[in-house]
Amino acid sequence: MRDELEEVLEKNEQTLSNRSIQEAGSALIQSEQHARGRQHFTFERLLPPRMAAALELLTVDLSTDALVATLAFLTGLTGLLKIGTYVQSQVGYKVPMNLFFASIGKTGRLKTPLINRLLKHPAQQLIKENRVAYAREMETYQEALKQAKKNKDPEPEHPQRTVIHASDWNGASLARMLMSHDQKGLGLLLIRDELSGIFLAINADTQRGTGTAEAQFLECFDGSGFTSLRVGEGVREFDASHVSLYGNIQPEKLAELIGDEDDTGHWARCLMAALPEKEIRFRDDDLSEEDQQRFDQAQLLLQRYAKQAFSLPASTYGLTYEARKMFHRWAEDKLRRAAMPAVNPVVAAMLAKAPAHGLRVAGALHLARLVDRKGREVTSSLKTISPEVMVLAMEIVDQLMAETTEFHDQPRSQITEFLRHIQQLGQNNQGVAWQRCRQEGGRPIRQLRANDFKAGVNQLVQMGYGEVIKESPLIYKATKVIP
Repeated sequence: MRDELEEVLEKNEQTLSNRSIQEAGSALIQSEQHARGRQHFTFERLLPPRMAAALELLTVDLSTDALVATLAFLTGLTGLLKIGTYVQSQVGYKVPMNLFFASIGKTGRLKTPLINRLLKHPAQQLIKENRVAYAREMETYQEALKQAKKNKDPEPEHPQRTVIHASDWNGASLARMLMSHDQKGLGLLLIRDELSGIFLAINADTQRGTGTAEAQFLECFDGSGFTSLRVGEGVREFDASHVSLYGNIQPEKLAELIGDEDDTGHWARCLMAALPEKEIRFRDDDLSEEDQQRFDQAQLLLQRYAKQAFSLPASTYGLTYEARKMFHRWAEDKLRRAAMPAVNPVVAAMLAKAPAHGLRVAGALHLARLVDRKGREVTSSLKTISPEVMVLAMEIVDQLMAETTEFHDQPRSQITEFLRHIQQLGQNNQGVAWQRCRQEGGRPIRQLRANDFKAGVNQLVQMGYGEVIKESPLIYKATKVIP
């Protein structure tokens, strides 16, 4: 459905209906409810104390919150696990302990520092060690090759290259890399600063290429093997994989790419969380030596966690009986809702993947507790996920799916943005009048009239977001912040 603001401008009727204003107000209220839900997910609740303190310190100046930062870091940890690491709720139903996670945010929200601090830097030492180990393998290989040629013996096998992280790949190169990883039992983390590039490539391959890119993406999520037959390239195959994915995407691009269907469920495989509209504040004072030491120590701690995750053997983690019962009832409800005929097709695909996400998030939260065990061995009790962790995982998935459902069911309305615009300007101590609102708005707002401003102000006042401090000219003062 077209936005009413656009229709008003085309017809040169700069008067917004009461219904459209009310619908926009309802959308704001729903957004506020979801923002309040985010507040329940603190670092202290999500993570062990030392890990929570480190993540909070490293992200205090970034446009993120505890939930996004935690899922970003845990996505990085899961990518370091060995092939064959699973979370299981019953015989025949288990999923890899991997995550596909995307943060949604506009340009300029400092998303790249989030990747650097919580995903790349923790694995930095592992990446260096991996490169050194491969260089040594190549030296040994070159020497063995010389001897083989000299003695006319069969040539030795060329070393298989593996990587810890990958940020640029295509279907063929990823398949070759996963073959090497399968031979050594290693996981892989894919990082893309602009996640839209992956899905554009998948769409292009589906329409004009081999059509295997999407199948490969789906199978990477499920940890399945893959076999590709190509003339001139022979067979590319691997029996299993363990791949985690992290990326950023802009909300407008996300809406454009998804459209109104997700037949194969490739979007549903990504948990998504919007970055909060947190005001970014830079520090002007000199950085003290103590501050720098605390920052460096936090980074070193995350590196130790990454090393612990990388050293864990492949294992299957189960649920306690109580955790299993709660998870199964929750999963059954999600699948029931996914099958309802009136559900948005994209939301239905997402609900159908909720059980898999619930187990994966529970596994990732449990992983955080495993790597924080301070050198203790992984006992049988540490291979079982507790009810408390399972409940927290289900709450996280519920929160993110509620936000994503709102994104699909109630597209971002220009009228809603008009109300947000008034509210933000109204936070000034002197409030905001129509003239300033119009001057600082985009083209659609500049073509509206004072009556539309009055209608928007009345709606905000009715919802309890502010008050009129002067009637003529009308001046509105915001009394709260809309998340």
